[in-house]
Amino acid sequence: MSESIPKLQFAARELHPWLRTVRFDELVVHDVYYGIDYLDERLQLPHIRTLVYLGIDLCDGDKNKVYFQDLDSFAAGVTLADFEEPVTSAHGSFYTGSSDHLGWIFNFEDALEELMRCSLRRQGTSR
Repeated sequence: MSESIPKLQFAARELHPWLRTVRFDELVVHDVYYGIDYLDERLQLPHIRTLVYLGIDLCDGDKNKVYFQDLDSFAAGVTLADFEEPVTSAHGSFYTGSSDHLGWIFNFEDALEELMRCSLRRQGTSR
């Protein structure tokens, strides 16, 4: 006789209608964040990256340039020093950009909400 496995239920929640991305002053070195951008104009095909924040202005000549690294290479011990400088916008497993343009970086809960909004768009039920 097989036992019935109970279903998990996530508590209902009201979603914010807009993106809530991380602000520069909220970033913490070596904390994990989620990069979400979309591969289509209808915002229904998310491209998601789990990233570790490395810091700001890590290479000579940088000005307000933030650095992220994918979680796999960070865990494997790959460092920025393993690459020749300067590191450009997407070199290997490193992602850089302006500290003023973090509109694709989320903490976990806000990334989850963005994926929920994406699910609603895919179902055709978003406003």
